[in-house]
Amino acid sequence: MNTILNLRKVIAVVSILMIYAPSSCAPAPQVPPTQTTILDTATPPPTATFTPAVIATQISEVSRTAEGTGNVIGLALWNNQPLTKITVELCERFQPSSGCGGKKYVTKTDENGYFVIRNVEPGGYVVVTKIIDTNVYLVYLNADQSQLQPVSAGRDLILDPWNIWKLDLHITFPKNGDSTSNAHPTFKWDPYPDAAYYRIFIAEEKDGAMHSILENEKVNGTEFTLEESLVTCKYVWLVQAFNAQDTIIAEVTPPIYEDAIYLPFFYITNLPETC
Repeated sequence: MNTILNLRKVIAVVSILMIYAPSSCAPAPQVPPTQTTILDTATPPPTATFTPAVIATQISEVSRTAEGTGNVIGLALWNNQPLTKITVELCERFQPSSGCGGKKYVTKTDENGYFVIRNVEPGGYVVVTKIIDTNVYLVYLNADQSQLQPVSAGRDLILDPWNIWKLDLHITFPKNGDSTSNAHPTFKWDPYPDAAYYRIFIAEEKDGAMHSILENEKVNGTEFTLEESLVTCKYVWLVQAFNAQDTIIAEVTPPIYEDAIYLPFFYITNLPETC
């Protein structure tokens, strides 16, 4: 991962691998925009409807660790409800393109969404799973925004509840690759079940870099008209759904190019001013 751009200041971070074709201010054959791999944070921790936090004694069969090792315990949620039977991996090293490296431990969440990774050798590890119904990795970040989770001998490392979201929020305008001559386009998407509000991100893509125009703007409906005037250029955008507990539950369905995912992009055309 060469470049990281913070797209979410509330509860999510998008890690961006910069893969660009030459920037253009006019429509061109579709080329892959910025590839994304989604990273999750544990801040702020949600309040699950069935238990306020991860408590080791509530998880069945948490055995004492083998000598010189530790346990890692967590709770996976979607929309504040438990995610059952999902795979969680503990990796000594992690790269989105190749997955886990070095020492690796694998488990699944139980019927209450809890997971226990037992007898882990001491050290720093990355905890990963995949976004629901996708092959997109989700990386757990602790309250200090660190990927590395410290495992100590003879101790249980209890992680904050982990919110995992879906990639099935559908945009209606502009769709990936669309063009418009409107300097103040109205962004639209389908309503998402249980969404209390949405947040939208818009950026200009120029000279192999993204320049933020709007970050995490809260929207109560399913459309948003940009007040700032756009110019003839290429842009990317993102919209996310949040529930009433301010937890992200869904994100726009990303376009796929040669098995990699990207932020949706669109063009502004035929305006006098260019990027």
